[in-house]
Amino acid sequence: MEVHDNFLLDDEFESLKELLIGPWFPWFYNDYAVQMGDGHPKYKHEVYHAKSNPSSGYLSNFYPCLNKLGAKVLYRILVNSMPSSLEPINTGYHVDGFPCNKTAILYVNTNDGWTEFKNHGKVDCIANRIVVFDSTFEHSAVTSTNVDRRLVVNFNYET
Repeated sequence: MEVHDNFLLDDEFESLKELLIGPWFPWFYNDYAVQMGDGHPKYKHEVYHAKSNPSSGYLSNFYPCLNKLGAKVLYRILVNSMPSSLEPINTGYHVDGFPCNKTAILYVNTNDGWTEFKNHGKVDCIANRIVVFDSTFEHSAVTSTNVDRRLVVNFNYET
């Protein structure tokens, strides 16, 4: 597992962040975070999925990330916006389920939430931080309590 702070250049990150937090970026409600019925709603936007290629018109906004990650084959880019909670909530361990060797999570906003890895520790949500890990690692989002939402971008890819 690798953690990189200041992953993107400042102007690249600010441009992506402004897009994602801006009033015109389309979000889609999902009444579960990991599995249907888990009781952890979120908003999401699937930028790319290998089966629908691409899912939205925003793929080019993520090229700086993909280039820096060295992605050779892309399976999915998913942006998640998880509402805050009164207490931190672990949304449940999972793997993303794609036949790839890498998963990466880019943190868009700094907050007191984190990503927890089964048997591999945790990574705090710091803006422009990315964690890159083996796609077989079980991980879980933990909600924030100090901002209105926890905003991340999830990448599933091959190197």
